[in-house]
Formats: sequence, structure tokens, C-alpha cells
Amino acid sequence: MFRPGGVAKGNVYTDWATLVADAVQVQGRKTIQFDDSVVSPVVIPAGVWDMDQTEWFAFYRTNGTLAPTTIVRQVQIADGASFTNLRKIGGDLSVVNLNNTNAPIVIGPLVGASGVAIFEAGSGFTGDFPFLTNLGTAPFFDCTALSAGQIFAIRGGTQISGTSPAIQFGASPGIMVFTEFEMRVNSGMVAGTNPAATIRLFLGMSGFNRQNTWAGSIVRGSPNTVLGSLTGGTPYVRTMLFPAAQNQMSAPPSAVAFTPATGLGMNVTLRFNAAAGVIAQTLPLIRAAAPPIGSTNATAGVLDSTGMIVIVKEFSGVNGVSVTPDGTVPDTIEGGAGAIVVPPGGSRIFQSDGVSDWRVIAGYL
Repeated sequence: MFRPGGVAKGNVYTDWATLVADAVQVQGRKTIQFDDSVVSPVVIPAGVWDMDQTEWFAFYRTNGTLAPTTIVRQVQIADGASFTNLRKIGGDLSVVNLNNTNAPIVIGPLVGASGVAIFEAGSGFTGDFPFLTNLGTAPFFDCTALSAGQIFAIRGGTQISGTSPAIQFGASPGIMVFTEFEMRVNSGMVAGTNPAATIRLFLGMSGFNRQNTWAGSIVRGSPNTVLGSLTGGTPYVRTMLFPAAQNQMSAPPSAVAFTPATGLGMNVTLRFNAAAGVIAQTLPLIRAAAPPIGSTNATAGVLDSTGMIVIVKEFSGVNGVSVTPDGTVPDTIEGGAGAIVVPPGGSRIFQSDGVSDWRVIAGYL
């Protein structure tokens, strides 16, 4: 355990250099538990630190109570600190990178044309969900040494956020994979200048936002194969219904238009009852002009919406629903600014191109 400001005894260390020097003498897997109960945040000083077969870990600090007063333990990586062989951060740990001169974790060069490096973030069975936050100008992960076909994969459950890109590919043509469980990647967290580079998303992604500093491709699943997470897996659509049910009974269709505040978003089915008159519904913003680095999909137009859909269904059979694109940038429907009318009792499926246009891909009546 690393407990700065505490009392050094047994397996409790108050000095980082002493802890690492002792840890490298231990063969096999090791866990460093961080404790900021005396001094918070815990700061790891500058230097090159060997983390071979070592996991970082922490429990919530609850102050004697459960949530909402639960506090995530925080570790700050000082400018100039780096780690060889660190491949896992688990538990309820918030790790903040303050580096301006070097990335704390360098991926590659890897052996072989299809070499794979895997970083595990919260992939245990104890409710792990660490936070990785990049507040320095240097990235958290430096992937610039990856060659074509080589993969860096982050698997588990974590949130990656910050004020500058946390994962830097530079001119590398390599492959970035996000996979398993719950994964949240805020806007601008992955950067790369090579159009040949690829980001692959597996099924567990719950919040992958626009990576406007990424010049490569973003692939959601493999269209013709089911080969597992490193090849992208198989995509599927989770369509949420609005109005949302408050219990196990279906909610009645809405007599008014939806707004973002009442649940309008991507991959949704909007259910209407236009018996009292035509309902005017605006589609969500496809792409914000310049989303701030670190912004989340709670911000309109930040979610990477390529291929996502909005289904509009009218139930009364009396009047229709007039659907228009968002006028902020502005967006279009089938290349035009005009409304698309969903007829009484009919439906339409609108699919985002991820840039600025909605395509009508299906519907009836």
C-alpha cells in the first residue's frame, strides 16, 4: 500500500521510490493499493518506474457512508514520470496525468506485423471503474511507434477524459481497439494524423464521442465476420423508446414534440399521437462545429453518430409528424433543408451519416 503522509510499517509505504525498489524484487503479480486518506491527491514523482506485472488499485473512500458522498481516490502523475510495463489500472481509482514533457505509458514498438498490446482498465469482477484523465499536454498513451497492422487495445470499464488527447498515434498507421463492458471516451481523446489508422469499437462502448483530431477510420464491428473484439466484433442497435415507460407498462405516445431535455437523442424511437394536430419534430444535431476536447455526449453534436438512427412513428392515423433537421450548423435530410412528413399512422427511419445529413432508409405509408 502507498499511503503518503502516513506511517511506514509492514506493507505500508510512504515513499514511492522505496516501494518500487522493493516491488521489483518480488516475482510474479503485484498490486499497489493507493491510499489518499492522509494526503490527497497521491502524487507519483518524476522518474522512470518499473511496473512489471503490477496492477494499480484503490477502494472508494466513503467517509463512513455510502454514495452520494463516495469519493474516488485520486493519483496524480507528476510531469516527468513514466512507467515501463504498466498494463493494468483497476478498482475505484482516478488517475490524472499532468505530464507536459513525456507520455507516462509508451506502447511499442511491438514484435510482428500483427503485434497486440493490451491495457486493462477496470476489467475485474469487483465493480472496477477507474477514471483516466489527461490534464497535461503530453498524452497518457504514446502509440506513435505502432506500425501498420499492430494493435493497441484498451479493454474493461473506464472513462477517458481530459483537456488534451489522452491517446496519441501521431503518424502511425496502427489500430486502436476499445472493447468489453462499459467504456466512455470523451471528445478529442484519440489523436492521429494518418488516414490509414483505424479505431475499432466493440459492443461494450457506451459513450464514444467525436474524435475530431483523428484522421483515420472508425469501425463499428466487422460487417461479414464474427471474430471477436480485436477485429471489431459484430455491431448491433439498441433503440430506446420515447416516451419512456415509468414502470413495466408501455407509455402512451406523446402528443408533443421531444427536446433534448426530455430524452431526444440517437438510436431512439420517437412515438407520437398527433390526433390534435401536426407535430413538428426537430432531429438531433449530428455534429457540433468544434466540440471542446474532453466534452461528452451530454453536449449536443459531440456523440460520434455515424450510422445511428432515429425512428419516428405516428400512432393516431389522424395527422402526421413534420420532421426537420437541426439548423445550428445546419444539418440536412437527404441533402435538403425542407421537412420530411411522416404520414398519419406511418413511420420513417432516419440514419445519420455522422457529418451533416440524415438519410431516410425505411418507413411505411
